[in-house]
Amino acid sequence: MPEGWYFQKNRYPILGLDVLGINGEFPNLSPAENIILPSYRKISSPSFFFPSSALNAVEIDWRKKHPNAAESISRMNRADRLSVQLEGIITFHPELLVCYEPFLHLDRQGRGLFAQCFSTLTARNSSVVIITSSMTNYLGEDIMVKDSEFLTEIIYEQEGKICIEK
Repeated sequence: MPEGWYFQKNRYPILGLDVLGINGEFPNLSPAENIILPSYRKISSPSFFFPSSALNAVEIDWRKKHPNAAESISRMNRADRLSVQLEGIITFHPELLVCYEPFLHLDRQGRGLFAQCFSTLTARNSSVVIITSSMTNYLGEDIMVKDSEFLTEIIYEQEGKICIEK
């Protein structure tokens, strides 16, 4: 841990999404610890930052939502792991979340988890920017349609011109 580094409520580690899902999950930590620590920086114990009561509350909430999930994130299926990471993002209430190709290689369930996350964030006045090369991935399979609650603009390039649909 760098000297003088400490947790500040208004300054969080960078959250990242890549083409295969979310970076920064820690296989040796529990789901609650992964929810509270969605960062690239691995530390030995989340209790350094958070009281054990906060970890216990998150763990209890996670177990209520996912009673059949594995105890360790390394033993979870892909959908449960994705769910843990998305709940971690929601927990930190980011003002802006930028996703690059978030639907690539995901099945319908995975895309549905992202859609729920985006709806929750926009309901809390967060902005979500989705960068994708495929409008089919973005608008297809009724995951996100133009009139959805959280989709307010579509910006795309057509014949060298930038087009915006509201």
